Amino acid sequence: MEKWIVRATEPPPGIRLKTPASARPPDDQPLAGVVANFLVMQDELRKRIHAAKGIDLARAKTISPFVKALKMGLGPCFAFLLAHERRHLWQAWQVRKDEGFPRQLC
Repeated sequence: MEKWIVRATEPPPGIRLKTPASARPPDDQPLAGVVANFLVMQDELRKRIHAAKGIDLARAKTISPFVKALKMGLGPCFAFLLAHERRHLWQAWQVRKDEGFPRQLC
């Protein structure tokens, strides 16, 4: 199940799921802070991956904050988070490639 979840999350998306309301950013979030916030979260994820050094990543379990019944090994959880980030980056590139995207923002 864990491998399937990671594969299904990789871009381009084969399966599209609605983002839970608790995970959606606020509509009024200032654009200027989006990139800075993204970079902070990337650094936090990097720190957590490094902090897990020496832990059995298959044996240590984590519970999804969105689906309480879903338990994953810590390794597959990290793989899912990284796939999810790649998916967001892929989505951003798709938007940038759109002819209607304002070029002055690039």
